[in-house]
Amino acid sequence: MMVIVAAVIGILFGMIAIVLAMLQMNTNQVELKKTPFKKEVVTLLHTHSERIESIDLDNQNQYEYFADFEFENGMTKTFNVEKDMFIYLFSGSTGEIVFKGNDLVSFDVYQDNLAHDSDSHAFFFEHFPKIGKTVEFYCLSPIHKIEIKDSESISCDFRDIVTFIDQMETNRKENYFGIEDDHVCIQFFNDGRSSSYEIDMPMIYKGGSYQGMTHSSEEVKRIVNEFFEGVNISEKYNLQFITFR
Repeated sequence: MMVIVAAVIGILFGMIAIVLAMLQMNTNQVELKKTPFKKEVVTLLHTHSERIESIDLDNQNQYEYFADFEFENGMTKTFNVEKDMFIYLFSGSTGEIVFKGNDLVSFDVYQDNLAHDSDSHAFFFEHFPKIGKTVEFYCLSPIHKIEIKDSESISCDFRDIVTFIDQMETNRKENYFGIEDDHVCIQFFNDGRSSSYEIDMPMIYKGGSYQGMTHSSEEVKRIVNEFFEGVNISEKYNLQFITFR
């Protein structure tokens, strides 16, 4: 009998704890809704991520993302950041953020941040520490006097490649880049005069390549991100197979 009573008491305490947790969660949500959106001019100091500990094996590679900013008055603050925004954040960038509480809503980088030394590969590929997965990268960028042959490819992370993509349409000459991972390669070509990009996925063992077009740099970034995630690009985007002549 005592065991049953103890079990019932344990269940009641458990239910009370759950109710209190839900009430606290609702209170926090109400307080967050009352918190106003704010704008500030800031400099991004650095970003970092923390793995979420979970007993669920499906979530063993889940992470929380954070960005540390310095305000004009010298104060610093850490914000929670969504992954989709995190991969586009670069240390040292200055701009205007919109935030609510500890959550970063947006970060508009001033264009002056995009100035660089045209004689240096470092702007694109060495300035930032690598984060997460890397792939082999090669490119031609005439305006920046950069040519990296496929036989001399270098390791780059997603943010390195996004930085390169952002300048492609300003090249004013034909330029391209290619990335390779686990013997799968995809290349993007831009004529320097339009926002269209030719996509090419050479398949030497098949005697041809999958080809297609995309019409904005944002689409290129999305495809590159999916390539990093192992998506079958030729299948998802219905690329056409062209036989080598």
